[in-house]
Amino acid sequence: MDKKLVLVSPSYQYRNKSLRWLAKSITVAPPLGLLYVAEAAKSIGWSVEIIDSEMEEYSLGTVVNKVISAAPDLVGITVTTPFLQSAIQISEGVKKIASIPVIMGGAHPTAKGLETLLDCFDFALQGEGDEAFKHFLNAFEGNGRYSDIAGLIYRDNGEVFSNSSQQLENLDRLAVPERGLLNLKKYVSRVPNHGTKRYTSIMATRGCPYECVFCAVQTMYGRTLRFRPVEDVIEEIKVCIKNYNITHFHFVDDTLTVNKNYVRKLCRSISDNDLDITWEGWTRADCIDEELLALMMSTGFVRISFGVETGNPEVMKNLKKDMNHGHINAAFELASKMGLEARCSVMIGNPGETRKTLWDTINFIRDNDNIKYSTLSIATPYPGTELAEMAKEGRHGLKLNITDETKFLRYFSPTMQMNDLSMSNLKIMQVVGLIWMHMTPAKIVGSIKRFGFF
Repeated sequence: MDKKLVLVSPSYQYRNKSLRWLAKSITVAPPLGLLYVAEAAKSIGWSVEIIDSEMEEYSLGTVVNKVISAAPDLVGITVTTPFLQSAIQISEGVKKIASIPVIMGGAHPTAKGLETLLDCFDFALQGEGDEAFKHFLNAFEGNGRYSDIAGLIYRDNGEVFSNSSQQLENLDRLAVPERGLLNLKKYVSRVPNHGTKRYTSIMATRGCPYECVFCAVQTMYGRTLRFRPVEDVIEEIKVCIKNYNITHFHFVDDTLTVNKNYVRKLCRSISDNDLDITWEGWTRADCIDEELLALMMSTGFVRISFGVETGNPEVMKNLKKDMNHGHINAAFELASKMGLEARCSVMIGNPGETRKTLWDTINFIRDNDNIKYSTLSIATPYPGTELAEMAKEGRHGLKLNITDETKFLRYFSPTMQMNDLSMSNLKIMQVVGLIWMHMTPAKIVGSIKRFGFF
């Protein structure tokens, strides 16, 4: 009889329903990492069920009950730091009822290592789990040794051990994940000029060569940029269209256009295969040009997102973003001229932040009519980032007030103060700033379109 695996994407513990609605409209995407892990398990004969509790809006009790009802041999939970508390509660809830082993994976255990293995978790997997998880399952069934599994954290006679992790060098070994494991009717997106479409996340590259202090991507995927063969990406798109009627694709690459020749090849392949799709992705403002955007748009590219981070040049230097606001203004002007929807993200509470620099950021977004919509977050010193080290050392006026990482949440939950800004100031200014920077005619229309009111 096949072994059974239940994979869980935890649900964020929202304070109210409006925050859940806002988050889902911006950030919730199919859990691509879990889909790859599921494919690894299926390849060696395991049956798999995925519970995306964030998208399904499940309560903690519902998630625990669904896990128990599935009667799995193993439970896997993907964990980024904002979801750590939820993951702990799920594992504890399951173990109160049944003695089911639980393994956690994702960015948080990758950054924290040995500290990750709390009593409610039996195993943790660091780094990219595509191949390592398959080897772990074999060892779990008695066909191998835990000590040989790259990135595995485990217990042996009460002692915790941690194996060094390794990256997947050849992304051409990735299988096309079975998206039918998800409740696909839930994953819909408002697509510019195309109404509402079923969508999925997809990945063409891993890694990022840049050194932004707030980003943990290098901990998970490294600074070396690795590429999937374009043919594999195209094949995955074809499978999504044929099997699941998915026609909108959100590329979750950290900097989609960092290698323009790769993107050109991807566009040519989309065109050569007559793929009637729409697609979008994140990149840097200094990694685009008119020729590239025109080619991308000719193949259905409809929305681009930029990480702007701050409106103050000195704070930008502290973030090691290696970007100037001339690049940013030019990128949004170009997108506007070409009729491409462009949005961005900014943060407050950065290294060196003051009341003045905070308002520089808010007004930078407000004063640029080419920016139709922006998110506004509070900088958080996530494990594995240089920002975490800055906060611990008190650099650039930072003072870390909260060290309990279960409180490193996404919304209105500052963990640091800096210079003349208290945590209460930051919490208030996140609300005030988000409203003020969008209170212009152009941005009101952009926000209404973004959230689908017409």
